[in-house]
Amino acid sequence: MNETTTYNSIGQLIEPDPVKYSFNTPGWYLVLALLVLIVLLVVFIQYRKYRKNAYRREALKEIEDILQHKKTRAAFEINELLKRTAIQLYGRKKVAALYGDEWFRFLMSCIEKQLISPLPDFTIYTKALYNTSYVLTEPQANELAHFAVFWVKNHRANV
Repeated sequence: MNETTTYNSIGQLIEPDPVKYSFNTPGWYLVLALLVLIVLLVVFIQYRKYRKNAYRREALKEIEDILQHKKTRAAFEINELLKRTAIQLYGRKKVAALYGDEWFRFLMSCIEKQLISPLPDFTIYTKALYNTSYVLTEPQANELAHFAVFWVKNHRANV
């Protein structure tokens, strides 16, 4: 038998009607609900993260304000800001008694990332904190502010 006789004996091919495509099926509603749920979950997580880091934004704004007004007691005010932030995060019992080199070692131990620039000389800042006649030069105040900004942005928050 040859091919033409086989096709002729079968007859005309009957094709089924095309399948109607519609978004009115229950599966699409389930996919839409799942997508909406995922978007809401992502938005909720981002909002919670934003609210959780509000103290960081406020601290950075306060450091910027201290530097803009070129206050003579910049070391004291930056230290006070760091102390308040640390007490809020790690508790008064752990932070309040720290001072001098021990305080700066504690701050360094809380940082997640490494400081890119060399470590500031904390003895100068300790001297400026506890001696009212000692005033930081502008580069020293900027270096302390840079460290404070770095600490606020990169410390581990155990909140």
